[in-house]
Amino acid sequence: MKSREKLFLASALLGLMGLAATQVYSWDLFWQLRTGAHMLETGSFLTRDTFSLASDALRYEHCWLHDVIFYLIWKLGGYEAISLARGGLILLTAILILLTARLRSSLFPYVYLLSFPVILFTYIGWAERPQLWTFLALAFFLYVFERFRKCGGLVIYALVPAMLLWSNLHAGAALGLLILLAFVVGQLVDLALKRISVQAASLRHLFVASIGVLLAASATYQPGIIYQIFAGSFGLGKDSGVLAQAYNADWELTNFTNHLEFYVVLVVTVFLVLFQVKKISLYELFLLGGLALMGLKLGRHTHLFMFVAAALAPLYWVRFQDVLVAKFPVLIGWKRIGLCLALLCTLTSGIYLY
Repeated sequence: MKSREKLFLASALLGLMGLAATQVYSWDLFWQLRTGAHMLETGSFLTRDTFSLASDALRYEHCWLHDVIFYLIWKLGGYEAISLARGGLILLTAILILLTARLRSSLFPYVYLLSFPVILFTYIGWAERPQLWTFLALAFFLYVFERFRKCGGLVIYALVPAMLLWSNLHAGAALGLLILLAFVVGQLVDLALKRISVQAASLRHLFVASIGVLLAASATYQPGIIYQIFAGSFGLGKDSGVLAQAYNADWELTNFTNHLEFYVVLVVTVFLVLFQVKKISLYELFLLGGLALMGLKLGRHTHLFMFVAAALAPLYWVRFQDVLVAKFPVLIGWKRIGLCLALLCTLTSGIYLY
């Protein structure tokens, strides 16, 4: 990476950190801090909804580790420290997404000018809530998958400790099972169709690591809860009920008014995928298709699709313009035009967010 590229990247990430490390505003934060304090004071997990009007109701606190960590952060530096922690988690997520896009042999300008705006479009989901851990874990899984596809080896085992932490930080760990399933099935089908070649040792590592991830997902104080959420995820929020979807922001149905950026990213990504569908791994199709469906159903899932699109789409864009130049030599200047369009995407996203 050239010096100017490093400078661009550093300035962009610094700006991202500034956007993310703003005033805390989540209405769940105080409840989670009190929960973390209670667990540390009593030395036991919370099994009742102690801090609500229904204090005797059974409760499973799937994000208990998040509560404890953020309470300790609050003890260390108050809400300013929580703000910085939120910014740090978003920053790490963005770095992993950009590294994944770069690892896919995407040219740096396109990674910077296309991935970064899409990451910015997830801004509405940057509340100081446990979902931040799911954003980071999703980005980490994507990066490990890409490294494994390129190099094979032992890197795939990094998913095991990641899942162990994820399953105790946020119930979104069920997503880890979904994308692991997409990866394993996609790799096997591509292998059977002779679209890829995989060494026997790499396949063995993949299967052993997958078993490790499944075991790690059950290593919570209520074993099996992640699998219950995984099974229920196919309902795409229907179990929450009509009233919850109407009045609870967590279960808001996706709509053009509040999620316009999602539809824009979705349309562009679908266009690029259809243009080169034969070159794309089935894993990528499964991943994009599944998360697109989730995003179309519930607003809370739109951010997940956009993070994945930010990691995968830059390579699709480069392929798209290369094909155009090859078929229509008159468009030899297209690459510069493509860069200008990518820059326009960045400026438009900035104006939109402002």
